[in-house]
Amino acid sequence: MKRAIIVRGQSNSGKSTVLNNIHHWITTTHSTTLIHSVPLTGDIYQIFSVGKLIIGFCSEGDYGPSVQLFLDDCIARNCDLIIGSCRGKGATYQAILSTLVKPFFIVNYTITYHVSPHLITTYNAQWFDEIQALIIGLN
Repeated sequence: MKRAIIVRGQSNSGKSTVLNNIHHWITTTHSTTLIHSVPLTGDIYQIFSVGKLIIGFCSEGDYGPSVQLFLDDCIARNCDLIIGSCRGKGATYQAILSTLVKPFFIVNYTITYHVSPHLITTYNAQWFDEIQALIIGLN
């Protein structure tokens, strides 16, 4: 089954910071092949493969049309794992729910407060473990 890991939180809560750290970890600890990339300031939008696993990755989650474009792109490119973010409600959250409910099992992590550097490390350790298990299990 396809998986989506979505980090939810209000604007400026640390979603992009956490996801950019996770992206760095994936791309430095695994051999990746870039399939598609869109340049964003301060955020990452890429589709890449790790072995046979196709991963869609987008750290931008505050603007509904951008999130929807990313999700549509991931579906069109048959991603096995989507790692992204959205706000807790509104257009970005609705894009996640309406696009991913049927084809993906969604794992939500919610950031309900502004993330301090110490907490980012704590979150990353938990999420790295889950993403590592998914990469190994789906590959």
